[in-house]
Formats: sequence, C-alpha cells, structure tokens
Amino acid sequence: MINRKILESVTFIVTIIVSIVFIPILFGFLSSSSMAESNNKVEKVKNKKLVDVVNLKEVEVYISKENKVEKVPLEEYVLSVVSSEMPATFHEEALKAQSILARTFVINKLITGCNNIKEGNICDTTHCQAYLNVNEKKKAWGKDGDEYLKKIKKVVKETEGKVLSYNDKLVKYPQYFSTSSGNTEDAVAVFSEDVPYLKSVESPGEEISPKYESEISISISDFKSKIKKSISNSDLGNNITEEVKILNRNTGGTVNDIKIGKATIKGKEFRKIFGLNSANFTLEVLDDNIKIKCLGYGHGVGMSQWGANVMAKEGSKYDEILEHYFKGSKIEESNKILIE
Repeated sequence: MINRKILESVTFIVTIIVSIVFIPILFGFLSSSSMAESNNKVEKVKNKKLVDVVNLKEVEVYISKENKVEKVPLEEYVLSVVSSEMPATFHEEALKAQSILARTFVINKLITGCNNIKEGNICDTTHCQAYLNVNEKKKAWGKDGDEYLKKIKKVVKETEGKVLSYNDKLVKYPQYFSTSSGNTEDAVAVFSEDVPYLKSVESPGEEISPKYESEISISISDFKSKIKKSISNSDLGNNITEEVKILNRNTGGTVNDIKIGKATIKGKEFRKIFGLNSANFTLEVLDDNIKIKCLGYGHGVGMSQWGANVMAKEGSKYDEILEHYFKGSKIEESNKILIE
C-alpha cells in the first residue's frame, strides 16, 4: 500500500515537471514557425529567411476576368509578368532588371497577400503586376512570338532566384513605372511613406518614349463639372486663371499642391480626377477650354522602364540599373536574405 502511494506520488510529480518544462517548449516551437499558411496567404514573420517562401515554388494568381485562381510555378509567373510589363524589344539588361523586380514583388505578395482579392496570393492587374499567360502573350506578339519568348526566357533564367535587397533584407517596395519626365519621384511625395531606397534620381534620355509627353483638352464647363463632383468644398467660380493655380512641386517635378477655388488638393488627386498620364502637369487656360500637358507616364517612383532601357543601351548592366533607381540596394540570392 505504501509503495503504491509512493509510486502514485512520484508519477504525479513527474507529470507536473513534464508539463512545466515541455509544453511551453512545444507551443513555443509551433508559434515561432517561420511561415504559416492562412486563407492561402503566407503570413509575414520578421527576420526569417526567404528560403521557405521561395521553396513554395508556386504562385496563386487571381485571374480577374475569369474570377478564378490559377496556380503557376514561380519562375513561370516571373516570365509572364516580364513579357506583360516591359516591351520585348527592350535591351536584355533592362529586361533582367525587370525580372528581378517582378520576382521581388511577387515574393512580397507570397508573404503579405493582395488586399484586393479574397483568394490567391496576387492579382493579375496593375494593382499588383500585369499578368498574361505566356501562351496568350506569344499569340499577341504574332510572327515575332517565338523570338520574343526565347529572349525573355533567357533573361529570366539568367536572373533565376535573384531578388533586390536593402540592408540584407528583401526590398518591400520594388516599384517601377513606364516613363519619367527626366527625374523619378520620391516615395514620400507619392505614397506618403519615406522609403530610404526610393528617392528622386535623374533619368535622362526618355524623350524617345511615346508616353513621354501627352496632352488633353477639356471644356471649362466639363472641367468645373468634374471638380464640383470630386471636390465638394472647392466653390470654383468663373475666373479659372486666378482660381486654379499650381502652388508647389515635389523633387521629381510632380505637382504637390494645387489650389482649386477655395480648396487645395494634391497633384496625384488632380491626376486621378482627370485621368492624366502623370502628376507632372501644367495648365493652360484658353477662351473656352483648358489644356493639360503631362510629362511622363505612371506614378514616377522606383525604376523607369524606359529609363532602364536607355541605361542598358548605353552599356549599363542590370545591377547598375537597379542600384541607380534603388539607392543603397543590392542584388542577392533569395535564400540568403531576411524578411523585413
């Protein structure tokens, strides 16, 4: 009887010790797991290597027109994006730079997901990255399809696994756009966030881009109607010349503030109201209409695609192109850097 009681006591004590020591360790191990899937989106965990994300090897792309998710191998996804986002006629070094940005962008989405969709990791629109299945793109290229596809496959293969990093961590904002006005824009001016590697830099030679300059003409009555609909407190009168004025510009040349009647709005908001190619614009008030002239195409932050092509044709390699547009950045193998 005594021996049995002693045995029960010892068993109870051992159970308590095991509970105290090992259960917290078990839960600690589970909670610190580097990657976890939730609703088909990979959760972000600080200071973990990217290898677990990259090893997923597959991207779930939401195809908006068909309202479905398409599973695509990671490098095939990069191939599709490069062929959709940059002209295949561009220099190989520019296409390589685009490949690295496309890969960096999608790996970020594997971590954070796209907030515009309920399924998948990333959408197929410019909200994320333009995506068109390579077979469809090949058809769209027509007689040059085989040549262009071979070229883009080559540049994607030569950059396979490479991403853009800053301070040994994955770049969170691998931004790019079509055409600059001669300078890129500071991220804080466009996205209201100060990003150390997204500062305004010179990007000369882009006058050759078909989107470098654009112009729209709008009647004064239509102008006032759009303003009234979009800015309720503007109280815009008839003296447009005096009541509509650009107040200041950002470092890269985009309009920062513009006065419209009694209201003051941001240049990027004005761009959205009138569907302008960029926020780098000027106004000319004529007798019965207003001319709005723009320089550049896109938000203006990060790598200018046409600027990258100019640099490549002048002899710059893809790493030099990216280091120019993303100050302080480096190209690294994705399995050697950390998630910010």
